[in-house]
Amino acid sequence: MDRFAMQFTLGYVQPDEEVAILTAQQHNHPLDDLKPVATLADVIALKRAVEDVRISDELKRYAVDLVSATRTAGGVQLGASPRASIALMKIAQALALFAARILSRRNRFNRSPCRSLRTG
Repeated sequence: MDRFAMQFTLGYVQPDEEVAILTAQQHNHPLDDLKPVATLADVIALKRAVEDVRISDELKRYAVDLVSATRTAGGVQLGASPRASIALMKIAQALALFAARILSRRNRFNRSPCRSLRTG
């Protein structure tokens, strides 16, 4: 993934929250207790799974049209390059994969014995 593909703005915490951060980190930093949640093999498998998500020619064209519009938009000095189209496609694939996994988990729950917990 291109490190310039996405931009996040987190903003600032409120003063009371910042005091709580200082208190929590007075003796140690959260990174000191950080443990891995995925192996290298897990990351490679996810990357391959994203690459295997089918994306239609229609969606590819839509990504290209969005990016192309930045090249002719008034007030834009430098429009986005084809790398932006690639980034949009890969982001769409990753989001589709994760959405499918979330939906799959919900469907598994709905098929579980817990379905006897009905309301109404």
